[in-house]
Amino acid sequence: MKSLPLLLLLSASLPSIFEAKEKPGPSGDHEIVIEKELLITALEVVNGPEATYPGPWSFGHLMDEALGEKISRKTVATWLDSWAKGSPENATFRLPPREALEERLIAPWRQRDQLVDCGDWLPDFAHAPFRLLAIVNRMDLGEHALPTTPVPTSTFNDSSGYGPAAGNLVGREAGEARFVFAAVDLSGQPLPGGTTIILEYGLDAPTSSPGKLADWAKSWHALGAQPAFDDTYRAKLVEVTRRFTKQLLRIRVNDGAFGDVREFREFHLQDGKLVPAQLPGTPNDSYFVKGSADNRSLTEWVAKQRVPRESEIDNPRAAKTEIPASFPLPASFQATIARVPDNDASFHWDGWGMRDEGLRRAFSMQTCCGCHCGDTSTAFFHIAPTPAETEATLSKFMRTDGSRWRPKDPSNGRGFLSSEMEDRKMLLERVLKPNPTNRELNRIREVRNGRFH
Repeated sequence: MKSLPLLLLLSASLPSIFEAKEKPGPSGDHEIVIEKELLITALEVVNGPEATYPGPWSFGHLMDEALGEKISRKTVATWLDSWAKGSPENATFRLPPREALEERLIAPWRQRDQLVDCGDWLPDFAHAPFRLLAIVNRMDLGEHALPTTPVPTSTFNDSSGYGPAAGNLVGREAGEARFVFAAVDLSGQPLPGGTTIILEYGLDAPTSSPGKLADWAKSWHALGAQPAFDDTYRAKLVEVTRRFTKQLLRIRVNDGAFGDVREFREFHLQDGKLVPAQLPGTPNDSYFVKGSADNRSLTEWVAKQRVPRESEIDNPRAAKTEIPASFPLPASFQATIARVPDNDASFHWDGWGMRDEGLRRAFSMQTCCGCHCGDTSTAFFHIAPTPAETEATLSKFMRTDGSRWRPKDPSNGRGFLSSEMEDRKMLLERVLKPNPTNRELNRIREVRNGRFH
């Protein structure tokens, strides 16, 4: 859900990224294959035996690993029940009920489990109404790809949508990985309105193991050498995923099926429970109302977030600044639910009096609604639920054909270039390449700092 989902979108002057298809692979063996190494949606994978419980990519198995087999079923039942009923009065975050969740997901699951009374329910994970849509490599969110402008690691805040979340980088120094599931009915069809459940994991690469980052990159990259999504490919992918599936960071939901208005929520694992958490890159609803007092105060705060260029940090008279790659949004601003008013797919953040178009878009794109709606010209899903016989539909923002796309800024109607998956590919190439040139390193720094927008 949440971000500058990767970068502040690149300008037309990036031919090197798109010429890469004509060049040898970054480590001299093969070219990076986005569909096998970065964004895996092939039906042979998501419908394979590994995605069926107790397979290693099934929702139930992943819950068993994250929570422990002794409590996983009860924990999931409690999580769904609290999500449906809303938070109790003594909860850290007060959240309203999502009442249709009981009718459309919990009750059919209980029915399939053949549980007719209202006693304690321990869900059968073999009947879990969640279908795997994608396995995603997000090494682009690692420490190696962070902006070079100094940011205290302990307070580093990234974004929502498909970017990383707030908090330090311990356990995810090499980035993240994700499993994207669709909520489905008893026949396996996506629920009307569409809901996705995203399990997000950390890829550790401690500084005490300097080769760990390259090791992660090589492991993902080796998948691209396989000629097909066959048994051998899936076995190698299992080897990769087993290395991180005990490091659950959070669960994010993009929910249009359980209420009249689409909303985004986030849950963290805390003391053996899945509990609601703040959305670190998204402000409360009141800050989206242009011209309101809250909107003005947030606009003033955003305007102050520009930072000196790295080469000018020590020069107090430096006039030139650059847009940060993320905004450490204070907790007092952060929402616990991000709603899409009127289910308007053009919805986005627009600051009253904000004259800097790049800065406005940079901040808005880290919000759930900006990332999944107006600022990426996306109708809610970057990886959309589909029937089992159909590969997940990708947004134009996430397209994998290597093309460049020019969506329009929802605030001013001006076009800008987008090449998200090619940018992720470029960052993976730079990790795989043993000795990048200074020019290549500077290129990454400029991209991560949002210099091209």
